[in-house]
Amino acid sequence: MAKISIKFTPPLSDVEANWRRLASAGIYESIARLGNEADEVMLSSLQAETPVDTGKLRDDTHSVQRPLGRGVSYAYRTAPYADFVIFGTKPHEIVPVSAKFLAFLGADGNMVFTNHVNHPGTAATDYPMRAWNAARGEVLEILSRTGREILDQVT
Repeated sequence: MAKISIKFTPPLSDVEANWRRLASAGIYESIARLGNEADEVMLSSLQAETPVDTGKLRDDTHSVQRPLGRGVSYAYRTAPYADFVIFGTKPHEIVPVSAKFLAFLGADGNMVFTNHVNHPGTAATDYPMRAWNAARGEVLEILSRTGREILDQVT
């Protein structure tokens, strides 16, 4: 039977000591500040790039912070129909679910009553990617600045 040995380099006690030194130097505070600053930039960019019809999609976009170890992750919540805007839809039929007829204002401004509509679908609008492309430089600058600050604290 073969003998397996595992050697940690550097020793785990050194790794633990390094993490304690980083913690006492304020690395977690720096990372939290990085997250908050990048979140503000990204949220602002998302809201600026969101297509506006009624404004509901833009106004419903907000960030949600979730604990992640000693840090936090950021997710962006928005209106339930956002995926249809982002990814588009194929042509589809719309039928009433809890009524006998659909009712809406037609293109001529008159009320239309019908039992189905053939929706032509909608084109995809990848506004989150446009938002990232617009914010990327500033977010990366925040990351770079914070990295330099952390290195200055621990060296």
